[in-house]
Amino acid sequence: VLNEAGIERAEKLVGVDSFYSDPQYMEWPHLLETALKAHHIFEKDKTYVVVERKMPAYQRAVFPVNSSQEPHEVSTVILADLVKRIVEAEGPIHIEEAARRIASCFGKEKAGSRIVTATRAALARAQSHDSQLLSDGTFWFIRDQSETPPVRDRSLENGATLKAANISMLEVEAALAIAREDNAGGNDAELVRSAARLLGFRRVGADLQSRISDAL
Repeated sequence: VLNEAGIERAEKLVGVDSFYSDPQYMEWPHLLETALKAHHIFEKDKTYVVVERKMPAYQRAVFPVNSSQEPHEVSTVILADLVKRIVEAEGPIHIEEAARRIASCFGKEKAGSRIVTATRAALARAQSHDSQLLSDGTFWFIRDQSETPPVRDRSLENGATLKAANISMLEVEAALAIAREDNAGGNDAELVRSAARLLGFRRVGADLQSRISDAL
């Protein structure tokens, strides 16, 4: 395993202050780790097949609604049923992402403050009628998702879904658990990179690194 001392020595040899402060060097620790494994574990003239774990693709929950009304004009009872279906399909999901899904269901591209407010009210009503619907105040999910959080590949996603703050800590912690298993432990830097790859990120920006590190 490439430890912190090894990383520091490699940084000096390359002539950089930190692999993690420059995007063009972000992958170097992973490449060095792979090289070390090849040198100490693999045998010469023997063929190996390296299979990278791939998580299911992130799926947005959109259920088209045939209505001439604006989302915030629809009764809370109807929105409650709709947003519950969204959470069941896409949870853990950020409250603002849930509002964007509501907007998409009605053919809207954006979720303004009125739609967000209507979504909050709908979620509150849905939760009052279903004990399986849970929230930590920011993210919404059902009980099964809290006990066995999904880890989803966001490599084909765009927009707000890729923001680090929009990834539930439940999912981040689940990604780290898989990363620990795949790397037989590993140091914190390697775990952060591995968890990020499981979530579909090839580069670890400052926000994502901070988000994942908070779950270590």
